[in-house]
Amino acid sequence: MKKIQIILLIVLTGVVGCQSLDSSSWPKGMRGMADTFNALVPYIYDDDRYSDPHNKKFIEPKLDDLLFYSSRLDKHIGRGLSGNDPLFDLGLKELKKSIGKAVDSYRVDSFEYSQNLLQSSINYCVKCHTRTYLGPSFARWDNFSKPQGMKPVDLAKIYIATREFEKSMDTLEDAIVKARNKSEKMKALKLMVTVGLKNMNSSKDTGEYLKRVSSKEKDKNFKRLIQKWMGDLKSWEKLESRSITESLFKIVSRSSNKDVNYVKNLSYTVVLHKNLMGVKSDEKRAKVYYSLGKIYSANRSMSFTALPDLYFESCIKKFPHSNIAKKCYYALEMDMKRSYKLESGKLTPSGLDERLKKLKVLTEKLKVGVSPSFGREEL
Repeated sequence: MKKIQIILLIVLTGVVGCQSLDSSSWPKGMRGMADTFNALVPYIYDDDRYSDPHNKKFIEPKLDDLLFYSSRLDKHIGRGLSGNDPLFDLGLKELKKSIGKAVDSYRVDSFEYSQNLLQSSINYCVKCHTRTYLGPSFARWDNFSKPQGMKPVDLAKIYIATREFEKSMDTLEDAIVKARNKSEKMKALKLMVTVGLKNMNSSKDTGEYLKRVSSKEKDKNFKRLIQKWMGDLKSWEKLESRSITESLFKIVSRSSNKDVNYVKNLSYTVVLHKNLMGVKSDEKRAKVYYSLGKIYSANRSMSFTALPDLYFESCIKKFPHSNIAKKCYYALEMDMKRSYKLESGKLTPSGLDERLKKLKVLTEKLKVGVSPSFGREEL
């Protein structure tokens, strides 16, 4: 697996090198966005400054820059970094949409909506960046003036969005210690563990952070949870090198959303995502998509809300007219109905029934001599 990642990184470095003179290249787009966010941070997290008409001369051109650089991000480079993972398509699409709306709403003085959209767009950066440790790194991203009252978790997200992962870990450690309630503490703790394992790629460093947090924790239940996670980290390296097997698929299919199992579930996603780099069999890729869908469905805070459904749909299209396609269809139907809070057999929202009908055709066994209805679509 490490050999595959090294080869992939060399190939991508070559691609990036060839594109380095092109303003539409991935690294320039990422660097341009990071620069622009860096300049906008004091305004994005300050209601008065963002809505002050006197700041329009500065903010509006920066928003245009953000729109320009985000439009230059090519999803194919993201796919290359991820082993053709649908997560990047979704994240990039939603990021561009969010920035576009933020720019449009700012131009008509809908400042609050525009500001909220920019904060949401940073979340898209965080979700994609915590998917893989591969990607460009930047040397300087703490020269912005931090708005008074800015939450430590928001500051940590800025660091993640600009790929300053160690700074985000330090900020999150501070956020956990200073958290005002259990919800804030849990949110910061989960994000810290995610960055430690997925971006710093180190169970040892993550364990050290947890150890320090545990030593300062007064809540016995919370302390017990941290210690459980530290125990799960001990088997991390063994699990990380594990190949995808049928037994792993069975374990993952029983994924739980309990906080106590967060590190264990997180470790499964890392194994599955890494294996996407080398899996060639359509059937096995479909099973990986199904497993990722099950984990993210049970643990919504780990990624985009729409991601589980995307994985289930990708599974159906990757290996149609099979048992795994049917399994993914039922998981998708259940997830959709749960999302829309619908009871079985009741009227579904407009367009949802039609989408499910088309996908269901792809799960049915083919008769001899009959070609697939839609064929296997390239994701």
